Amino acid sequence: MTSQDRANRNWTRQQPCLICTRPSGDPHHWPVRKGKGAGDSLLEMVPLCRKDHDLAHEGDHRVLNQLEEAGRIYHDYIREVLGGNVD
Repeated sequence: MTSQDRANRNWTRQQPCLICTRPSGDPHHWPVRKGKGAGDSLLEMVPLCRKDHDLAHEGDHRVLNQLEEAGRIYHDYIREVLGGNVD
């Protein structure tokens, strides 16, 4: 893991959970890209709390539906704030 990967994970951990707004502490790789390993850029992770992270992996439809919408909004925000510097 590079120092930039570590910085991205740490920054994502400091954001509130996209589902419930509790402290996240648990970056979730999203969107899932079949056949491609998960990356650690800010556009390949979203902040989730442990509970919602587990529910996402269990396929909870409520969490997955909220994650789909909130994840897009979150990544749009990242692009706007950081411009092209999102690696």
